[in-house]
Amino acid sequence: MLDVAKECNLNIVTYHFHEFEPWGVSGVIILAESHFTIHTWPEYHYAALDLFICNEFNQQTPLITQLQTQLSSKEYEYKVLQ
Repeated sequence: MLDVAKECNLNIVTYHFHEFEPWGVSGVIILAESHFTIHTWPEYHYAALDLFICNEFNQQTPLITQLQTQLSSKEYEYKVLQ
């Protein structure tokens, strides 16, 4: 997520990730623009990510492509809310 945020020109203020035993992770990246979060359920092959941006964002395609690649996603769904 940090690499994706940097490549999409998001301004990282701070971040924290927590790894669960035996698996899974929850994390947040605080952005100057708002925040980017992830929660994973590896046992269900599922991850939920939220990206909130308070200004114009034109990096949707690169963001989704990179996340899909890094997460090895076969399927994904995304929604853009204005």
